[in-house]
Order: sequence, then C-alpha cells, then structure tokens
Amino acid sequence: MKNDEAKNSVKSWWEEHPCNAEWSKLTTQSKEYYDAIEKERYRMEPCIPPFARFDLGKNKKILEVGVGIGTDFIQWAKSGANAYGIDMTEQAISYTKKRLEVYNLKVAELKQSDAENLEFDTDYFDLVYSWGVIHHTPDMEKAFAEIVRVCNKNGEIKLMLYNRHSIFVFITWMRFCLFKGHFWKSLKYAVGNFVESPGTKAYTRSEIRSLLKKYPVDNIKIELKFKNQFIFKLVLFKKSNGTLRN
Repeated sequence: MKNDEAKNSVKSWWEEHPCNAEWSKLTTQSKEYYDAIEKERYRMEPCIPPFARFDLGKNKKILEVGVGIGTDFIQWAKSGANAYGIDMTEQAISYTKKRLEVYNLKVAELKQSDAENLEFDTDYFDLVYSWGVIHHTPDMEKAFAEIVRVCNKNGEIKLMLYNRHSIFVFITWMRFCLFKGHFWKSLKYAVGNFVESPGTKAYTRSEIRSLLKKYPVDNIKIELKFKNQFIFKLVLFKKSNGTLRN
C-alpha cells in the first residue's frame, strides 16, 4: 500500500506539472506550440540527440518509458521506428496524442501505463529509452528490472538518471537544508523532498554499477553531462545472453 500511495503522489505531481509544457508561451497545442518546446528542449539539453541517436531508429522496435509531452517520442516516429510509448499520467498521453495528430505521425502503441509493470512480452524491444523518468518511480529497481526484461537479447537500453554528486543537488541541499538549520539532512533527503515530484532519487556512479551487476547486461557506458548545474548520468548498455545474477 505504501508503494501505491507514493506512486499516486508522483502521478498527481506530474499531472499538474507536465514536463516542459510551460516552455512555450503559446496557449494552444498547435504546431507552433510544439515546435517552440522542441527547440527549447534541445537547446537546454543538447546532449539528448547524440545520446538517443533518433536517426538510427528506422525499422527498430523501440519503447520509450515516460514519454512526457512527446518531444523525444515523435523523433522516434519521424525516424521510421516501430515506436511504443508509455507514461503514467493522463496529461502526458493527451499531449503526446495531440502532438502525433498535429504532425500526422503514426506509432505502434501509446498508452497510460506503469514503468514498474510493463505490459509487454519478454525480449520484445530492440531499444528501450527513458530520459529522466525512472528515478521518479517509488521502486526504481523494479522499473529497471522490467526495462531489462522487455529488451531483447543484444538490444540496447539508454537511460538518463540524476546524479546525486552534482552541483545542483548540493545547491538544493544548501538552500533547503543547510540554510534552514537542518545541516544533518542528507543529499538524498534534499533530492527526495525538493526536486520535482515527491521521492525523486539521484544516484552515484558506484550505485548504478552495483545495480547493473545484478542483471544480464554488458558493454556498459556511464557518462556525465552538464545542464544548468545539474549533472546527468547517461547510462548506455546492452542486454546480454546471460541470466539474472543473484
């Protein structure tokens, strides 16, 4: 029950704050509105296109976990990918459906769903992509396990996760903990209580590597990228032919 309550809190927050929806001053979901948001997203986060490599999506079966308002998702559709997308919020699905309609794009499937319980067969996708999403779900490791499960053998998984040892997190801790006299509070506490939805998590490189050791993955690459004093961890790896490691 505790997990369900936490998940509902996260969902409610993102229903009220659709990701990047405020980046355009236009009030209608028009092509101009979405064009403005796309331009701003890739200006603010220029590391997304070279990391995602949308241009290599053609004919691949791709799942995006957490489509948000669809900025990255439509790039997969434009590339000719067999694109599937999920998000836990009604707002995200509504924005993304409208966006696909505006650009006259077709995808394989877009639905409201839970990253911790992916409704797809094992070994189904050539690529699973998720940008800044699964660190918001209460049971991140369950979501991670699901992503590995649905990715086919030798398929790729590309994730962006927040980095706990970043300037942004330290500033957040100073602002909401140190300067409030709560100097004993941890960086984890600062992220979980003052960065976006309730319970947000951020990870160290060693924590990510420890997590990956439990799963049949290899060719692991972890990169750090700056964005407005926040350092992202970009995690790229391939699913191997091995089995879950205990």
